[in-house]
Amino acid sequence: MSDTVAHALLVCTALQICVTMQFIDNAATSALPLVVLLVLVVGVMPLFRHYDRTWECPPPGTDHAAHFRRDRIMVWIAAIGLPFATTGIFILLGW
Repeated sequence: MSDTVAHALLVCTALQICVTMQFIDNAATSALPLVVLLVLVVGVMPLFRHYDRTWECPPPGTDHAAHFRRDRIMVWIAAIGLPFATTGIFILLGW
């Protein structure tokens, strides 16, 4: 899971930067990338760390393969979806 989390963080950060920069039109919104990256650091990294920590010592008595697959899918959904969602929210708020 550590490799999945590391790769997902790279993808999430790259997407966050690319998506945010697409919507910057003037100097008034120049703080948007910094705010969105702050949201990434404060919100996304602890979420991904939760998934990583869960698999340091897997829960006993469960179907590990199915649970692991589900957690990997959730990490990738978050990594790809959150950059678009956070930038969209800030744009809707008028940042």
